[in-house]
Amino acid sequence: MVDLNIDLPKDFLLEEVRSGYMVSSKMKQVWAIQLDLLSELLRVCNDNGLKVIADSGTLLGSVRHKGYIPWDDDIDVYLIRDDYDRLCGLSHEFREGYFLQNMTTDTIERCHSQLRRNGTAALLKSDYGKSFNRGIFIDIFVLDYVPNDSNEADRFAYEIGKRYRAFCAPARKTYYKSDNVIKRIVKVAWNSFVFPIMNCFYNKRYNCFDKKSKAFSEWNSFVAKYNHNTDYVCNISCYGTANKKAIYYEKELYLDLVQLDFEMFKLYAPKDYDKRLRMEYGDYMVFKIGSSIHGEVFFDVNKSYKEYDCLTKKEFSQLFNHDSK
Repeated sequence: MVDLNIDLPKDFLLEEVRSGYMVSSKMKQVWAIQLDLLSELLRVCNDNGLKVIADSGTLLGSVRHKGYIPWDDDIDVYLIRDDYDRLCGLSHEFREGYFLQNMTTDTIERCHSQLRRNGTAALLKSDYGKSFNRGIFIDIFVLDYVPNDSNEADRFAYEIGKRYRAFCAPARKTYYKSDNVIKRIVKVAWNSFVFPIMNCFYNKRYNCFDKKSKAFSEWNSFVAKYNHNTDYVCNISCYGTANKKAIYYEKELYLDLVQLDFEMFKLYAPKDYDKRLRMEYGDYMVFKIGSSIHGEVFFDVNKSYKEYDCLTKKEFSQLFNHDSK
């Protein structure tokens, strides 16, 4: 495992039963690297007066477990737009071995940032043939202000997704659970044949002519157009690009903060975290063993993602039959 810049509690790396769930030693090693990433993020943010806010599964874990949800494999934090933009300009302050990844620093096509650890691997099935940094990571999302009217906010989210796909990638067909045979055939044909061809065209069009960074900058400015001028906030860029129904929060929820324990760290969290969690999870104290939003991930704490670039597609796919969790 790569050298860590944190002191782990005694026996942290040993397998452990948490809330009736067995956390393997291999997963603990992944957690250790993610906590090291969190420590580095907090160092840079604290030095620059930026607030790192626990959210989603990390917030739930802080409240319910004072750390990781036992079956989770990632860390999710938010920064308010002003803090997030400042962080993106501080990539040079991260120490050697850490990489602040977003569309301005790498070829990745995502609307948020990730802090990655070089010398490790966190591979998704969709990563085959990709050239961007694929080290173990933590997610850094941005909270933007959105219109007060929910219908207008939904239209804003739709426009965000539409503009994103216009410069980043074509849309996939999304006839969810449709009984219409024609729609299902069209979806399969589009996603299996037309989409890959168009996606290649999009990548060539922007990457070859160095237009993507400019297009992303313009899109990012559009996402932040309501900055400070409304009463609601949302991770609108991700909801819009994922074509998912967004949840809008009163901005006071993220302005009135407390600090909660997450493993050996303190993270900012909404003071009314009960309201925040119930909006997303309902009765969040009821345990529902699930999986990461990323789906199946192959982790390697000892090897760089670069060492897997020589694999054939078949060999790469086989990695996920022997996941290291």
